[in-house]
Amino acid sequence: MAKRKVPKVASDQKEVERVLQLLKGVLRMLGITSREVERRLGVAPSYLSRVFTGAVELKLEHVIAVCRVIGLHPAEFFCLAYSELPEPPTDAARELWGTLKDFRLPARVSANQPGSAKQTISGEELDERIQAALQRFFASLGRRGQ
Repeated sequence: MAKRKVPKVASDQKEVERVLQLLKGVLRMLGITSREVERRLGVAPSYLSRVFTGAVELKLEHVIAVCRVIGLHPAEFFCLAYSELPEPPTDAARELWGTLKDFRLPARVSANQPGSAKQTISGEELDERIQAALQRFFASLGRRGQ
């Protein structure tokens, strides 16, 4: 079967950047360095740096491998990345949901069905929330997080 080339659009790069930013944020929150991930993956030093800067194209296999070596299930990562569904649903999604009538979306995803409040956050807001969570964590240990 011949591979069909899908044209890239500007929003594709935006989604890749979003996933990369989240992946970096997850590593920061868990206190795991890129070097440690590279060591666990058995790849060359600076591999993740090249992925994060775009020198190496991000592939699904990269995300899954990083998730696994940091002890995070890929589904957990993608729930963080895509906890909200777009409004309105695409025609393809409506057709899929119609075909899979008995399929139930996870509660945190189905909360964004029509009529619910949408809660999309920016990368900056995600960073702010991460910093606030870390500060609360360190304060609970009796130390100040900086």
